[in-house]
Amino acid sequence: MAAHAASLAAGGGDGYAGHSWKRNLVFIWIGVFVGLLGANFVFPFMPFYIQELGVTDKAKVSYYTGLTASVTGLSLTLTAPFWGALSDRLGRKLMFVRALVGAGVLIGIMG
Repeated sequence: MAAHAASLAAGGGDGYAGHSWKRNLVFIWIGVFVGLLGANFVFPFMPFYIQELGVTDKAKVSYYTGLTASVTGLSLTLTAPFWGALSDRLGRKLMFVRALVGAGVLIGIMG
């Protein structure tokens, strides 16, 4: 048993350990891509949403649309190092679950 464990640790064995991280990485990339695609899908329609909120001046609609897009990117840029450091300390799986639960709660609140 110890020899088998040493073989797996050295990269030998059935090769599952060597390929599982690649498969997981591909699925995480796909998940992040689909999530960001869904989150950014709203931006072409943002001017219409802002007009529904009562902003009628075209210049203000353009301003608020740009502000919305800018704040989204800026908040991601500023918080990514914090979440990355927390992920290094607590583990990536926990951060992934945290993000999924947080997204689920926010979607539930939005109705």
